[in-house]
Amino acid sequence: MIHPKRHRSDCYLWFSTLISLIVLLLLLTILAACNNELALRPVEEQTLPMSQATIAPFTETLPHLLGVIQMPPKHGLTRQGLIHPNGYAYILNYSGSIIVADGPNLVDLMTWPEDMRGRLADITINPSTGESYVIGRRPDFLHTISGTGIVKSLPLDDEPQLLAYNPATGYTYIPYLPPPMRPKEIPWYSGIAVFNGTELLADIPLNAIPHALTVNPIDGLIYVGHGVDKETLNSLTVISGTAILTSTSFASTGGSGIEQMIVNPHTGEMYLKQGINVIHRKNGSQISSIDIGGKGAHHINSIAIDTRRNWIYATSWEEPTSQVLVLEEDKVIASIPVGRDPRDVVVDETHDYVYVVNRLSGSMSIIRGTEVITTVGTEGWGPAHITLDEQRGYIYVSNSDSASVAVFGFDSPSQ
Repeated sequence: MIHPKRHRSDCYLWFSTLISLIVLLLLLTILAACNNELALRPVEEQTLPMSQATIAPFTETLPHLLGVIQMPPKHGLTRQGLIHPNGYAYILNYSGSIIVADGPNLVDLMTWPEDMRGRLADITINPSTGESYVIGRRPDFLHTISGTGIVKSLPLDDEPQLLAYNPATGYTYIPYLPPPMRPKEIPWYSGIAVFNGTELLADIPLNAIPHALTVNPIDGLIYVGHGVDKETLNSLTVISGTAILTSTSFASTGGSGIEQMIVNPHTGEMYLKQGINVIHRKNGSQISSIDIGGKGAHHINSIAIDTRRNWIYATSWEEPTSQVLVLEEDKVIASIPVGRDPRDVVVDETHDYVYVVNRLSGSMSIIRGTEVITTVGTEGWGPAHITLDEQRGYIYVSNSDSASVAVFGFDSPSQ
C-alpha cells in the first residue's frame, strides 16, 4: 500500500535533483563558451612581439641548382630582374635584352631593333594591368612590355637612371640626368619625369644626382635618395603625385649620397644606405644613423629586411674580411662570415632563408637567422644580383661576368 505523504516526499526529492542537474548543465555550457571565446581570439592578442617570439623555420629543405641559362654572344652583363604575376622571371641584360625564364627554362629572349637597343637600367611592373616598364640608356627609351611583346618604345630626352611604379597613383617615376654631351651654355640639372602610361604629366627638377628610388606602400609616397654637395651629401626628397612634399638634408658622415633604400611593407619604416659605410634608419620623420663600426671598418654593398624578425641584413666587404652584418633597430647584433665580395642579399620569408651572392667567390651563401647553413657554387663568374620567386621556390642568380643565370629551387616548390 502506497502512503500519500511518502509519495509527495519522493516527488519533491526527484524535482530538486532535476533542478540541480539543469543548473549544473547550464554552468558547464557557460564555461565551455568562455573557453571557446579565448581560443578564438586573434593571433596577435596571444603572441609575443616579433623581437621576443621564437621564429620557427618553414622548411628544412635546401634549394639546389636546377640549371643554368646561358646567354648567346652580345647579350652579356645579366643584372636585376622581377617576378611577373604570370610566374615568369624578367631579368635584364645590360647589353640590351631581357631574359624571360620559367624556372630553369628559357621562355624568350626579348630584343629591340639596333637603333633602340640601349643599356637596360631598370624594370618595374604595373600590377593592375600586368604591363612592365623598362628604361634603356644611350639611346634613351621607355619601353612598355605586355607578356613577351613590346607594346611601345617612347624616346626620352634625357638619360634615365631608375624606375618606379606607384600603385597608389598609377604613375611611373623616372629620375634622369641631362645628356652627357649637352652644350656648355646649358646649366647642369637633373629631375624626375612623371608618366601616366606613356603620357608625360610633370617634370620635377632636382638639385642633385638621384641615386635611389622607392615607393613606400604605407603612405603611398615616392622617396628619392641623392647627394647635394660636398658639405651636405645626404638628401631625401619626398614626392606626392607630381609635387615635392619635403626635401630633407643632413650632414654627411661617409662619402656619398643615399644609394639604396628599403621599406618594411608592414610598418613603413625605412633604411637608407649611404655610400659604403653608413646606414640610416627612418621612422616617421625621425632619421637616425646606425653605428656599424666607423669609417673604413665596413664596405656595405647591399641591404635587405627580414620583416618577421625586423632585422636588417647588410653585405659588407673590407679585405680581408667578407661578412653579412645583422642589425636590429639601431645596433649590430651579429656578423656572419661569407665568401669574398658579397653583393646582393635577398630575404626569403616563405622558406626562412637569406641568400647572399659572393661575386669573387662565384658562390651563394644560404643563411638562416645568424648562421650560414651552406654555400653553393653558381656555375658562373661574378654573381651580383638575385631575383627571388618565393611562391614557386625559384632563386635566379645573375652571373654578370659570364652572361648566365643560375636557377636554384626546392625539391617540391609550391605552385
